[in-house]
Amino acid sequence: MNDKRKAARGVGCMGSDGLPLRETGPWATDKYHYVGHYMHMFATGMKNLWKRRTYVDLFAGPGRCRVKRTGEELDGSPLLALGCNFTSWLFVEKDPAYARALRDRCSKVKPDGGWRVLQGDCNEVVEEIRESLDAGCLALMVVDPYGMTNLRFETVRRITHDRRVDLIVTFPEEMSVRRNLWQWVRSSHCPLDDFMGAGEWRGALQRFHGAALPRLERTLAAVYKQALQNIGYTYADTVDEIVTIRTPRNVPLYKLIFASKHGRGVDFWNKAVAITPAGERKLPFGPAA
Repeated sequence: MNDKRKAARGVGCMGSDGLPLRETGPWATDKYHYVGHYMHMFATGMKNLWKRRTYVDLFAGPGRCRVKRTGEELDGSPLLALGCNFTSWLFVEKDPAYARALRDRCSKVKPDGGWRVLQGDCNEVVEEIRESLDAGCLALMVVDPYGMTNLRFETVRRITHDRRVDLIVTFPEEMSVRRNLWQWVRSSHCPLDDFMGAGEWRGALQRFHGAALPRLERTLAAVYKQALQNIGYTYADTVDEIVTIRTPRNVPLYKLIFASKHGRGVDFWNKAVAITPAGERKLPFGPAA
């Protein structure tokens, strides 16, 4: 990893516990608010129906992050999940330093075990992930890639095939996408093809050529939800509430897309996102922009 990529991911940034952190922006608190609420509702609400409840994180990171400028340290999704009533946890992380840090932190938070850190690229260790997801368990999988080039839709399809797995996917609205979008539309193959699962997104965007970026980004998210429906996520399109995570200047960064194969998951998600990080109840005016 070159120095620029390291800086972007916070490699070398050390936490108060002496272990590596990932640097992030203040918007991370919003993301963890919604994801953490759903984790808790899922793990607690299903404990009497499913004896085995598994949490999977495909881009687990080091387990903690630091907010730039303020220096505030936050528990990431792995440590939040360890505090919920799952029966097992699988954390996948490609970076060796992050994986080691996460093992150390998990050992301190939950020394009695039940968790595993799998060091590797999630796209390359699909079968190992599936071994933790047999037909006897219900799972929640958080998919929070560092960018569109880090995740293939085929990976999501293979992991979740014939398994009961709810999904929370961060759908990026990064500058590289905005900058390259129309160039990618004209190409024979690009990173969006792998991330979206196929080239259907090109036709969808061509219908809105010249439209404002927010409309184009909503179109991409809709195409992704349709791809999830095509692999068995019947309830992907019934969730109107796509949560948009924004910077303090109200610039969209990414969307949280939820998908489930069962209506109960939709009920949980709608309740989990009904309260904003500020403690206010959202009004039911339709999907977030």
